[in-house]
Amino acid sequence: MTPRKNSRLSAALSVASVLAGHSLDAPMRAHCRDLSRRDQALARELATGAVRHFYSLSAELRAVLDEPLKRRDQDVMALLLVGVYQLRHTRIAPHAAVHSTAEAARALRKPWAVALINAILRRLQREPIPIDADDEEALCDHPAWLIDVLRTEMPHDFETVLRCNLTRAPMVLRVNLQRTSRAEYLARLTAEGIGARPGELTETAIILDAPRPSASLPGFADGDVMVQDEGAQLAAAILSPDNAHHVLDACAAPGGKACHLAELSPQASLTLLEADPERASELALAIARHGARCKILTADARNPETWWDGEGFDRILLDAPCTATGAIRRHPDIRLLRRPSDADNLALTQRQLLCGLWQTLKPNGLVLYCTCSLFRAENDGVISTFLEQTPDAIIEAVPSGFGFRTITGRQLLPRENGNDGFFFSLIRKSLVRKRT
Repeated sequence: MTPRKNSRLSAALSVASVLAGHSLDAPMRAHCRDLSRRDQALARELATGAVRHFYSLSAELRAVLDEPLKRRDQDVMALLLVGVYQLRHTRIAPHAAVHSTAEAARALRKPWAVALINAILRRLQREPIPIDADDEEALCDHPAWLIDVLRTEMPHDFETVLRCNLTRAPMVLRVNLQRTSRAEYLARLTAEGIGARPGELTETAIILDAPRPSASLPGFADGDVMVQDEGAQLAAAILSPDNAHHVLDACAAPGGKACHLAELSPQASLTLLEADPERASELALAIARHGARCKILTADARNPETWWDGEGFDRILLDAPCTATGAIRRHPDIRLLRRPSDADNLALTQRQLLCGLWQTLKPNGLVLYCTCSLFRAENDGVISTFLEQTPDAIIEAVPSGFGFRTITGRQLLPRENGNDGFFFSLIRKSLVRKRT
């Protein structure tokens, strides 16, 4: 008979998936499905925390393991990571953390692992291992290559970004101003005993004191609010369509920015593209809940000949797929899964998206290019190359008031208990082609 899953086993199996090269979200959903709500919350905390602090936790384990565990025993390594995380970063009683984590190993059908985990965790409980001052990965809990890139590209800010990445991202709401005001919704939250404060970057953002199930929020099912990072809320406001515009959201899932565009210009003609069928289905559900009027197409924006009807767009939002290095707090597995070459590889896709969409933009129309990346290769690098190759493309100033100016746009860095990191560049199709 297969032993019943518990929080620690579910967390460890999720972490093992990350060690095998998979993202954390899908395995966590699968491994937590049969747990109680309370046990799900604990499993998510343990898995996310073990991945967030992977480099420092691994350094301690390397110091006490006689030899590295074999590749086939990464599930045991994951349980050890979950165990040390409990000892270093939670209020769980140490004896309970050690015993429960070791016992969870019985479900792996590796009897030797129970004794090993028990011995290793008890030793680390008694004798915490100080981090080597020369081990920058362990000190910063980031891979060396990522530290190096950030240090090179933002020498004055990289340490702040690294520290911010180790914090938990807040749960942020965007108020639907077509239905209510921020002040009114804050009052509703107060009446429900939900602590919250207004955001600082937009008039629509509310930051909750503590995360909670979105379905428990007043008016959520009716579309009064959506969950959306405050930095992401800037996109629709920067693009600023009006009701007479034909608007395209070119990579629209999961739908937050699309719904915001619909709120700002409810009479505009809005088309949403999403290449991935599964994400397109999720997008359709979000749009249905919100009640936005739009056309949804499952298509690749790089190939307009497969989906475009020839009617030009006045405004295009391109929230391009990227390394998501500005959102590491929300996706700590990025640190383990990304590689140094990823930014350059994604930059190729990003340029292809821009080139494909440019054909569908009306003269004098605007494209807002944005990413949640901190890397120049995906931001200024992509836009600079596109401008060099596109005679009728000119840069428009992105409104100030947030982040800092770059060569082709504005960069917003992640802030503790605030927004994620985002890049924005606004490009106009000129009526007069530049000289080349």
